[in-house]
Amino acid sequence: MQRRGRAFALFVFVCALAVRAQADDRAEADRCASSAEASQRLRASAKLGRARAEILVCAQASCPEVVRSLCERWLTEVEAAIPTIVIRASDPRGRDLSTVRVTLDKTVIATRLDGAAITVDPGPHRFVFESSGRRRVTRELVIAQGEKNRLIIVTLEPTTALDPAEPRRDPPREPPEVSGSVGPYVLGGAGVIA
Repeated sequence: MQRRGRAFALFVFVCALAVRAQADDRAEADRCASSAEASQRLRASAKLGRARAEILVCAQASCPEVVRSLCERWLTEVEAAIPTIVIRASDPRGRDLSTVRVTLDKTVIATRLDGAAITVDPGPHRFVFESSGRRRVTRELVIAQGEKNRLIIVTLEPTTALDPAEPRRDPPREPPEVSGSVGPYVLGGAGVIA
């Protein structure tokens, strides 16, 4: 932890020098330095998605070269560390569902599943999966830093006993029972035909 603190202090010092030495536009240089600093605070607290957004600001060509080169390196590191998940939902018969609302820690991250990877921050999360006419599914999962394309599979049961996508089928009817000998019926039928 001390090592990271020293690296951060060195970074702030280098940024201050870069701002004074290279900046034509003071406001732009301040914005770059501020984004770089914020990205490292967010990164240290495992908020990698927000850290990446800040790094993209300080990696722009308009930022001082010293800051930009650091941010470009950090971008590579953060992109490797950001976990991704792939969500697959199906009905009880195994048919894929695409119209599914997915909530991650009370924030909607998808309203339709298309098989694409979704970036998330590492750590424990509460996922809620919902689809019209189906029971809600909740999962508590821990997503590991650097984990890529983790497959999360859920089965969404219908809210009614019968799946509305399935046609109603009546049970097959039993043939009527015939009592006694069948001989008279066979002879009677043959007589009618003759």
